[in-house]
Amino acid sequence: MPTQVHKLFAAGEPYYVPPTPAEIEKYQTVEYPEWLDKIKLHINTIINNTRYISCHCNISIHIDNIGRIPAENVLVKFEASDGFRLIRTKDADAQIDNLNKTKLPSPPAAPKGSWTLRTSLYDLGLPQSIKAIIESQRDKFISTPHIFFNPPKRDKNSFYWKEEDNTLWIFECDEFRHKARVETFDLTVLVPPMRTISNGIIKCFITAKNMPDNHIKGYR
Repeated sequence: MPTQVHKLFAAGEPYYVPPTPAEIEKYQTVEYPEWLDKIKLHINTIINNTRYISCHCNISIHIDNIGRIPAENVLVKFEASDGFRLIRTKDADAQIDNLNKTKLPSPPAAPKGSWTLRTSLYDLGLPQSIKAIIESQRDKFISTPHIFFNPPKRDKNSFYWKEEDNTLWIFECDEFRHKARVETFDLTVLVPPMRTISNGIIKCFITAKNMPDNHIKGYR
């Protein structure tokens, strides 16, 4: 009983909470190895980006609808072959700009525990069984508000990404208006370093529900 009284009057007293064995194990077996993997990946990325500085070109492709009616369910597909790779122009520029200010990822902080104050009955030496009951009932008293929102509607006359990887881009548009604006697609084409490409080509395919013939054009 005197021990309990001592704890009740210890409110406001700072005390040290050491890191738990689970925190230490997580640092040693998960966080630190993951950081080493990030370092390796980061170095490889710097090497590859440096090579690509002199192995890329920017292309702007413009399309418009010169027909008499809007084109419906339009798909615009760009396909790279023979080693060419596609990347968004702004991403390529960002990679180059970041080369001069690249920093290695910071290592994870090792578990070191913490200093805290006894400020509640929960901290004042309650038996473990009582703490377990508090923890099990805590969520019942916490209400999470429901958030209702409507996603923004797409503009039926604009193009949106449908599919993207490093050799295939596909855009879609519900209605591409006739004799309206010209749509511009900016691409950056990457050429793998130390590789001779003789038949590399970027193909552009344009299809529409009400267009009798597909449009195909190649860029070498």
